[in-house]
Amino acid sequence: MNIKKFFFILGLLVPTIAFCQPQVQSPYSRLGMGDFKSFETLSSRSMGGLSAIYHDRNNMNPMNPASFAFLGATSFDIGISARNYTIKSQNTSITNWSGAMDNINLGISLVNDYNRELEGKKSNWRFGMGIGLAPYTTVGYDIETTITKNDLTADYTFSGNGGSYQINWSNAAKYKNFAFGANLGFLLGKVSETQKNTFQDTVVHIYNNEFITDYSYKGTNLKLGGIWDYHFKDKTKEDGLRGDLMTIGGYIQPGFNLKTTLNQKINRISRAYGIRDSVLYANEEKYSGQHPMLYAIGVGYEFKTLYRLGINYEGANWSQFSRGFRQDHLGSAGKISLGYEKLPDLKAYDSYWKKMAFRAGAFYGKDPRFVNDSQIRFYGITIGGGFPVIIPRQDISFVNLGLEIGKSGIPTDLDQTYVKFSMSFSLTDKSWFFKQKYY
Repeated sequence: MNIKKFFFILGLLVPTIAFCQPQVQSPYSRLGMGDFKSFETLSSRSMGGLSAIYHDRNNMNPMNPASFAFLGATSFDIGISARNYTIKSQNTSITNWSGAMDNINLGISLVNDYNRELEGKKSNWRFGMGIGLAPYTTVGYDIETTITKNDLTADYTFSGNGGSYQINWSNAAKYKNFAFGANLGFLLGKVSETQKNTFQDTVVHIYNNEFITDYSYKGTNLKLGGIWDYHFKDKTKEDGLRGDLMTIGGYIQPGFNLKTTLNQKINRISRAYGIRDSVLYANEEKYSGQHPMLYAIGVGYEFKTLYRLGINYEGANWSQFSRGFRQDHLGSAGKISLGYEKLPDLKAYDSYWKKMAFRAGAFYGKDPRFVNDSQIRFYGITIGGGFPVIIPRQDISFVNLGLEIGKSGIPTDLDQTYVKFSMSFSLTDKSWFFKQKYY
């Protein structure tokens, strides 16, 4: 893939992502930063989410920056998804669709294997780099309720939309079987919220109120990651290796500051006289908040390049989160994932089936958000596959498909079930940084 073509495509897609927020309706997204998204590419998410240990020569894992050192070629990955979800409370339920672009990532192997073979060079070092853009949180809700107190009845409406995105720049190095990397992230977010209360009383004149809140936030974060592969020995083999390997990996992202800018207005509305009066107006107020530390650890095992299994845990203490002007009830969050992948045999020229990758996984976790002292829980299963596409230079790219079925919420209050369909295109090119020779 030509670098000019890549940046041309990226220039077209970034405005689309930035201004086309997915139309999600989730009442819980009013709390905290909203509903969380994952930076993972589809190949990793289809295994339940092995964010700490997943690495591959052809597929990226932006969650752990160390994974970029394992790339064997330049890889460009773009993912999209559509979700059908049902939100159910004790009194009612709604069903809807939403769609979004999941991520755009470019991973570059800074070492060209062709050059090393032609020049007869051997080295235990490999280097990789990656850049990407992905949604971090989404906010979308529209809630109506009616409350009666002291013979007065009022209708309340709450609505909000927006979310946040993060731009990632990763660099990684690998010495023998150990890789380490660092990611510099730029988090940008914007949310608009409106609250209205309208009194139904028509005898006594009462003013109705409208609260409009718009805020944006930004922050810079650093993530450090490592991945270690242990190859089991077998003296009966020609190369001394049995083929099996164990992977241990993890990453940590220290807490960082969030700079928040708030615009707020409170309107008092007279239905009798048709008067709208602003009783409070706050413009460009600055606040300092805090994003908590994130971490993950995982272990995997690969059987003779045939298939691999893994277990992964992600955690964070969101009670440390603050946006500066409003505090929600948040606590410790965690997610445990199990994953399986049938590895593709890219050298099997006699069978397309053998070149395909098949993935499956499951996950369970606690969301940081609380409602009436009850914490939101979520769980689900995933399946997916990678379908190889051979392009003219014999580089093998993949079309990845995935299906996720899950549930989240609090059964006694409100819960959500969903079916998510995902697709990604992972394009590889081994000709980058190739030294041309003429004789």
